[in-house]
Amino acid sequence: IIKDSNSLRTRMGSRAIIDFLHIQCELPIGPKDNARIPKIILESPKKFQCAFLRGLADTDMSLVFKNRHKDINYYPVIDYSTKSKYLFLDILKMLEGMGYPIHFGFKKSMRYGKTQPHHLHYFQINGVNSLEKWMSEIGFSSHNQLTKYTVWKKFGHLPPKTNINDRMKMIENKGPLLAP
Repeated sequence: IIKDSNSLRTRMGSRAIIDFLHIQCELPIGPKDNARIPKIILESPKKFQCAFLRGLADTDMSLVFKNRHKDINYYPVIDYSTKSKYLFLDILKMLEGMGYPIHFGFKKSMRYGKTQPHHLHYFQINGVNSLEKWMSEIGFSSHNQLTKYTVWKKFGHLPPKTNINDRMKMIENKGPLLAP
């Protein structure tokens, strides 16, 4: 296990584990630019698909709240982007099959202020009803996303630029609700 400032990586030396992930789970070796959702997940019952999506959401999706012409960030958006066209299409198909209205498209990838040679495929799940459906069917396990949701539920909005500690204080009524 290798830790750096904002990520945790796992390095494996077991050929058996690598073969299992590659052959059985269909995880490509090397760059994941053409990654897909494994067939076993796509063909599984909804509860397994929801568990897969919750794990993906905890690592790669973000729950944000936008102001939409108001002075407070009240409007929920679940946001996701990836380089892999195939992973993007697999996720869209899965979510649309579950009845989620999705806004999607493509955008230029930026890194260190420079445009990258590839595009990102993105989607957003917008609105209160969609978020409540997500929370009842899929949910989050990430403490970061759960504290955002809890503050929003309690106060009707999420102040911008808060961190987990700020949100925990708001939830426990030990700190002020930061001004918008």
